[in-house]
Amino acid sequence: MKYNFRSKIKKLRGARVRDYDRFSMWYFISIANIITLAEIGVSFGSVALIFDNRLWEAVVLMLIAAFLDWNDGRISRKRGTSGDFGKNLDSLADLFSFGVVPAFLSWKLIGTNPLGLVLPALLIMGGALRLARYNITATQGYIGMPITFNGLIFPAVFAVYSFFSLPEYVFAIACGISLALMVANFRVKKLV
Repeated sequence: MKYNFRSKIKKLRGARVRDYDRFSMWYFISIANIITLAEIGVSFGSVALIFDNRLWEAVVLMLIAAFLDWNDGRISRKRGTSGDFGKNLDSLADLFSFGVVPAFLSWKLIGTNPLGLVLPALLIMGGALRLARYNITATQGYIGMPITFNGLIFPAVFAVYSFFSLPEYVFAIACGISLALMVANFRVKKLV
């Protein structure tokens, strides 16, 4: 039996038959959203490399994800394709790329001690709170440090850690500072 999608749309409150295309996933796909999806794929690769102990390659993928994130917003504004779907998709990608990936990198280096479990988890939670606040505010600029800064902070901390043979707890400090800055109430101007 063939599923009649159009008849289901007619039954939706306020929906019209000509709104059919707006329920299709392809309606929301733009070049900027494809770049955002590529960011998610690159970030997944980074997590896979972290689990495989290939940390330098994972850090390079974190930087590529930061580059893709910078470009998706720029292209979206330039092409006039920004909207709620893209904004929410970008926030989900940012949480994964700049919350989950740095947390996994920190967890891998700190270890499975209580500090290594709690601080990376708090980093993800703080990032989620920060992005939720961003999505409901209509201010120019940001309140608190944008989570995307983690895409530069954690690779820099990893480079310093590697070159100077620093102890692993520098990642605990980085998680704590990043968490505090993300949930803080200071304003940051948008750079792009």
